[in-house]
Amino acid sequence: MTNEPEDTQFFGVNDLPDADPVAVETAYNQIVARHVLANLRAGSGMSLEQVARRRGVTKAAVHQLEIRPLGKVQIGSLIGYLQAVGYDVDEDWLARSLTAALPARS
Repeated sequence: MTNEPEDTQFFGVNDLPDADPVAVETAYNQIVARHVLANLRAGSGMSLEQVARRRGVTKAAVHQLEIRPLGKVQIGSLIGYLQAVGYDVDEDWLARSLTAALPARS
């Protein structure tokens, strides 16, 4: 015995409207941007534990950094993380790159 009304209709995948490609791309880009550090770590083949060991922190600290919005990540933490993952970060280059990427102030 079920509690479903007799007029219940079930819809399959083919009954759904087509996805909005612009909305799909926007959502994808937001997800990728939100997890850029985890993607860099995964691309390097390193585990949370390996990065934590190199940084001298806990796995939880690395995970918290990876899920934090980039606007909330301190530059020093970002540089330390990138170096632990295996990137050679030149602080002078980083400063010049950030400056060059910023829009002109009016």
